[in-house]
Amino acid sequence: VLAEGLGGVRGLTCPYIAPHVRHVFHQFTIRVTGDFGRSRDQLKQMLQDKGIMSEVYYPLPIHRQPLYEDLGYNDTLPNAEKACKEVLSLPVHPLLTTEELEYVVQTIKNL
Repeated sequence: VLAEGLGGVRGLTCPYIAPHVRHVFHQFTIRVTGDFGRSRDQLKQMLQDKGIMSEVYYPLPIHRQPLYEDLGYNDTLPNAEKACKEVLSLPVHPLLTTEELEYVVQTIKNL
């Protein structure tokens, strides 16, 4: 429901699902780009205001995580850093009904 409903929304990139495949998502992580008209953090707050929880699981790219400081990544990794500012995981789990997933889709489309 999420992939079909959000697939055509400008400024959102949904996970790729190969044809003839039915995916069981652990996380449904979208990418929110400038074309959406709102930042990822603005979208997250607007969803929360509508009772929809979402999460940024990796706010720092791996090369900036304290555990990996000793690896010596002093250079920036622009794609990883950009992705960390744009990705947002939407709620997806077996207990969500189709109606609840459609509510998520419609809420995002109406923003």
